[in-house]
Amino acid sequence: MLTFILCGKQDGYIENYSPSIIELSGGARIVWVGRRTVYIEDPTKISNNQGIDLVQYQYRVVFRSADYYHFWMFGTDVNPPNINKLNDNTGYVFGWSETNGGGFVNKFAEQNLSTIKTIPNVNGKDIQISNGSSKSNMYGNIFSSQQVPYNFEVSQNFGSIPKISGGPVISSGREGVVYKKDAQFYFTLGDVMADDRSIDFVEIPDTVSINTKAMLNSCLLTKSFTLNDNSDFVYGIQCGITDTTGIGKILGDEDFINFKVELVDEFTGEVIGTFDDITYTKTNLHNYKNISYKVNTEGIGNRTVKLRLCVNDNFSPDYSLSSICSDQNLFLKSRKKEIGYQGSFVVESYDLAQNYPNPFNPSTTIKYQIPEDGMVTLKIYDILGKEVKTLINEQKATGRYEVKFDASDLASGIYLYRLSVNDFISVKKMLLLR
Repeated sequence: MLTFILCGKQDGYIENYSPSIIELSGGARIVWVGRRTVYIEDPTKISNNQGIDLVQYQYRVVFRSADYYHFWMFGTDVNPPNINKLNDNTGYVFGWSETNGGGFVNKFAEQNLSTIKTIPNVNGKDIQISNGSSKSNMYGNIFSSQQVPYNFEVSQNFGSIPKISGGPVISSGREGVVYKKDAQFYFTLGDVMADDRSIDFVEIPDTVSINTKAMLNSCLLTKSFTLNDNSDFVYGIQCGITDTTGIGKILGDEDFINFKVELVDEFTGEVIGTFDDITYTKTNLHNYKNISYKVNTEGIGNRTVKLRLCVNDNFSPDYSLSSICSDQNLFLKSRKKEIGYQGSFVVESYDLAQNYPNPFNPSTTIKYQIPEDGMVTLKIYDILGKEVKTLINEQKATGRYEVKFDASDLASGIYLYRLSVNDFISVKKMLLLR
């Protein structure tokens, strides 16, 4: 149980339960269920600030080896898994069931950790896997509780179950987790597809230790792929926090963590587009987000590119990494938000964001967006309403903007910043601490 606690506290899930463990050649292999809350964003509601329209729990099988330094995650809407090994310690199989309408579908994976197979002709859950001299002598014993009389069904042997040809392409993803004590931030990039081809991520040696930010970022990268002006290019993201209360206590007033997705030219290293640029601070802890994007590549030309997830922070946390494998889409794709390849999201509403960091010393960043061209004025006032600085007073085109405010010449205290454009006015507070 101690091994399970140590394995599960850095995997990006708020709850970890139902572990199954084996000893293998002096080491250990363990699987369990990880659960967290997921908020699904509806792009059609962003214009009226109602972008989140569905809340659900996410359940995945989490795998960890005591000899490896990152996690693997499998399946969607899973039930408790079970793992067992070959008698000669040369391999293992772990299986689980997934809720499927009114019944269950049972699946398993092997030590290559890259292929999911479906167990045919059984409809139950709570799988128990036998050991054996070979995979042809290993079976799943599955409890069928769909109708009386309840019974146990034995699967065909695992060695005889092929990967289904012509079935869905295996979806893949990578997840970076930044944690301190029990508080965790996570950001997942996955379901990357270009012209109906699934894009894999760079390979990671099992023995690589993910103990620095640079090492984590080097693993959150796809293999190269090609795009042109007419490419069908999609990807999905999910981000969130497992414990907002705990994180609020851990983060200092000027601490931050930033996640963003970048599209990079393979040969020049040029950042072609930046997407999903999200910053957390003590006073800016966003809801979870889960959304799929369709990228308009018109104007990109013919390029060989990579998609990468970049993590940045300033408070010396720890890091972990997960590889995700599923034979279904990792992210709900009933709706896709369309964006340009340069990261120019379609702006449908006015908004003035909370500055970050906040409190700050001596500089902070203010972001805003406007859905129509207009004369933009952004001014700073002291708490008595006296104007102390004009940051912007000019015509601006539709888009998203950010401006840095340097308060080196101002005293500590509460200040107001006011955005005015067309008929839109918004005022927010910020705190300068010296």
